[in-house]
Amino acid sequence: MAWNVVIAGGGFGGFYAAKTLEKILPPHAARVTLVNDVNFMLYTPLLPGAAGGALEPRHVVVPLREELETTDLRLGSVVSAEPDRNVVRVESLHGKTEELPYDQLIVALGSVSKTFPIPGLAEHAMGFKALPEAIELRNRVLRCLEAAETLDDPAERAEWLSFVFVGAGYAGLEGLAELQDFAADIIDLYPRCRTQGMRWVLVEAKERVMTEIQPSLAEFAQRELRSRGIEICLNTSLNEVTPRSATLSDGCVIPARTVVWTTGVKPHPVVAELGLQTDEGGRLVTDRNLRVAGRENVWA
Repeated sequence: MAWNVVIAGGGFGGFYAAKTLEKILPPHAARVTLVNDVNFMLYTPLLPGAAGGALEPRHVVVPLREELETTDLRLGSVVSAEPDRNVVRVESLHGKTEELPYDQLIVALGSVSKTFPIPGLAEHAMGFKALPEAIELRNRVLRCLEAAETLDDPAERAEWLSFVFVGAGYAGLEGLAELQDFAADIIDLYPRCRTQGMRWVLVEAKERVMTEIQPSLAEFAQRELRSRGIEICLNTSLNEVTPRSATLSDGCVIPARTVVWTTGVKPHPVVAELGLQTDEGGRLVTDRNLRVAGRENVWA
């Protein structure tokens, strides 16, 4: 009898799990179902290129139905699970909740942006983790240039021409650099903005940018950014965001209409609703083979 294999999430982990199972399992050995909220996998390393207009949005996604030949794709969101009954609950696009039974479950829900209780952050800052956010950032740059071009007051114009990125990891650094390139390519179309210039600020709470890589490469990246006129504030955090400014931990207030939050990630909140063992950070506990602790048929 064929097994029911349910894969929760269609990002890198979920997509490649389904792709691998299609390749290695004999025909009709299992019914593989992948549950995802969209019908594509986002290739996140290319997200800055989409934000900066160097890549079209369709070039940074992998259409799941085209790439998965025998996997059953269910569009919806996993909302909970009962491991003792071997079922997951899925809310479909039309709002109905159904139970999917499984013999083997693969949890690949990924992560979401990690935020902190900073005044104004949720209300006024932008994220940079999903394709709609990348497109919105590019459109935001265009709208800011249009707004600034119509203003007579240089101080007010400066608010629209200032962009603050919080977090100097891959996403923040590459996203800022791509958007700066994009703006530089079109600023000649805006004479007032070209004369006044734009301000780009990168804020990092640690002692250097890109702590994920070795110091020599991080220092090279930092020199390159500063040579392009980008301000880098190290050992500095964000204290407050308003519709017209960002206040930093050193007391500096930056007049800016655009603040982008790219600092860290946390486990998907649904992980806490799956009835599985997690650590203090909300991550699933697994063994060296990625089997979830206490469950013989759940993997992550």
